Amino acid sequence: MTERRKIRSRIVVAVTAMLLAVPLTVQTAPASAASEDNLVENGTFVTDPALSGVTWRNNGPAAPWQKVGAGYDLLSADFAQHPNGYQAVDLGPEFTGGGIQQRITTEPGAWYRGSFQHSPDAWGNCVGQNVDFTVEFADDDGTTVLSDDIKPHDADGKAHWRKAVLRTVKSYTGTLFLKFKGNTSTSCQAAITNVKVIEVG
Repeated sequence: MTERRKIRSRIVVAVTAMLLAVPLTVQTAPASAASEDNLVENGTFVTDPALSGVTWRNNGPAAPWQKVGAGYDLLSADFAQHPNGYQAVDLGPEFTGGGIQQRITTEPGAWYRGSFQHSPDAWGNCVGQNVDFTVEFADDDGTTVLSDDIKPHDADGKAHWRKAVLRTVKSYTGTLFLKFKGNTSTSCQAAITNVKVIEVG
């Protein structure tokens, strides 16, 4: 082997070793770059199998969510018309006041922020219906620590998905209950999905 080929061979070996080492350093991200953990389980109301077609199910499977009052209607992705294909819940089944809640484990003294997406029920018969609802955080002794009234786009038989970000709340106990409650007694209330709660400090 000539001297030139020996040098070229050494350069190739050295460059290959450097390239193989790069992914090992890139894969280790600092703790500060970690993604925010959503404390809500099943925030997009996934079912297996997914509901098919333009359909709904009264108090359909949505664990670990629990019904409030008369509960909710679980909406298929085609019914909900969410741009990301999420299933959703409507907060008023069968012309009665309803809602849904989830118990979230928290750290006493920590601060949390909730967010979600909402839309009027997209069913054509819902045109002109009131779709106001209330979202609440309560601690494990029932004390309300946040309550906001939300009014989506006027019901016109079409989906108008919007994102809502709530004020930060402090957890005084080891639990926060996140509740969504429809404010009228019709079955054409707001649809909710993509629910998140993250710790912010």
